[in-house]
Amino acid sequence: MSDQIVTEVAGSTARVTLNRPEVINALTEPMLTEMHEALVRWGDDDAITAVEFLGAGHRGFCAGADVRALAASVGSDPSWLRFLETEYALNILIADYPKPITTHLRGVTMGGGMGLGCHAARRIVYADTVMAMPETKIGFFPDVGIMHQLSRAGAVGRHIALTSATFTGGDAIRLGLADESADGDLPAPLFDDSAAWIEECYASDDPVEIARALESHPDEAAREAGRALRARSPSRCTSR
Repeated sequence: MSDQIVTEVAGSTARVTLNRPEVINALTEPMLTEMHEALVRWGDDDAITAVEFLGAGHRGFCAGADVRALAASVGSDPSWLRFLETEYALNILIADYPKPITTHLRGVTMGGGMGLGCHAARRIVYADTVMAMPETKIGFFPDVGIMHQLSRAGAVGRHIALTSATFTGGDAIRLGLADESADGDLPAPLFDDSAAWIEECYASDDPVEIARALESHPDEAAREAGRALRARSPSRCTSR
């Protein structure tokens, strides 16, 4: 076992703490493997009735994959896809786990961190929760099963998926990506009247129409989203 993951059992509850606070608990393959092994072990232990996931430090639950380490392995290690295979297998295990898993989604919870946190049975957000699926910034798509959920979340889900927009714990509850707040009522700015442009511009399923609607909208926030969409998309997908 590495020191990147801390596992413990208190009474009938097992806990996993992501322990790389210096990089907001960014995920490595050994971390994913250790978590998978721990969950399998606890799943067969009748003395354990529940599991909790937490992140060490004050900055966030998990910033996602350690992109620098993953990028380095792409160029040097032909088995780099094993990271994604291990990550996705862990996400499926969490989603189908036979015992209730609670995730504490404090602070930054992005990418792979949402894969760990948002498939659990009970997902708790906080006043400082900041979420995003930033994969489009690196030419990827929202993965770890979150695309499935965003595709069912209407215009706001399309906005988040296409532009890597950040959102709050309150937004996450409205989107069905979280269940409850530990800090009372939380703002959900993507659903506010001030963000009415999202419903207007993302009414279509066609990304070309969405891009045009954003770029021609009078609200500067919409035009900024249009610029972000065009910057993250092949020009042939937004210019026809």
